[in-house]
Amino acid sequence: QLGSMLYETLLQNAEVEIDGKKVKAFHRELVPEKTRKGYKMIGYASLNEALYHRIKTEDITSFAAHSTRQKPMIVPPKPWTSPRDGCYLWLKSDLMRFHGSKRQAEALNMADNTVLLDGLNVLGSVPWKINKRLVEVSQKCWEDNIPLGDIPSQTDIDVPDKPIKPEFVPEWPEKGTPAYDALLKEWEQYRDAFQRFSRKHRQNMDLRGLRCSAILKLDQAKKFQDFDSIFFPYNVDFRGRAYPI
Repeated sequence: QLGSMLYETLLQNAEVEIDGKKVKAFHRELVPEKTRKGYKMIGYASLNEALYHRIKTEDITSFAAHSTRQKPMIVPPKPWTSPRDGCYLWLKSDLMRFHGSKRQAEALNMADNTVLLDGLNVLGSVPWKINKRLVEVSQKCWEDNIPLGDIPSQTDIDVPDKPIKPEFVPEWPEKGTPAYDALLKEWEQYRDAFQRFSRKHRQNMDLRGLRCSAILKLDQAKKFQDFDSIFFPYNVDFRGRAYPI
């Protein structure tokens, strides 16, 4: 219920100024998702089309300060000494990504984490350097719409028109009759058309996510490319796998 209230608050109150007018930053969109029983319409909070294009064309320069708090470091991370002490010098970070699980947090606090802490400290102490030439090539690919590696295409896939659902028939004709065969064919054609529409629509939504991710990565790479070395603090997931924060 709390999540639903926050979702509604976001849709109703989040605004952005486009061409001197304040408009809703998000809107509700129903997207067909494939399930075990077929396709189901799932609701999403979709970004305003004009805002999306502004983010893409401005390379998120006006949004960069709000994009991510935890960035690479230009000095070695503070060594982990406990599940709550280490990593960033100012930002508080957790040794494990709990996702709100109190049981996992309690187990971690009771465990001997010496080997884990030492391992993460070694990973975090490794210096990295941005390859400037690679940043230039990646930026050129992005600007010229050349899909390469993690640089996605900026051209949406053509999506067929959403098919019109046939009218509901409370009682179908007797099986094997011409009327039954015609009605069955109509529904099969609708199913096939809806599947094509759903696949293309989903591919475009995935492309938008990949574009935002590419813009963010390029923005971060350009900000840190002039440093002699950068460092990535690490923590672990609930399985114990280490990831840069």
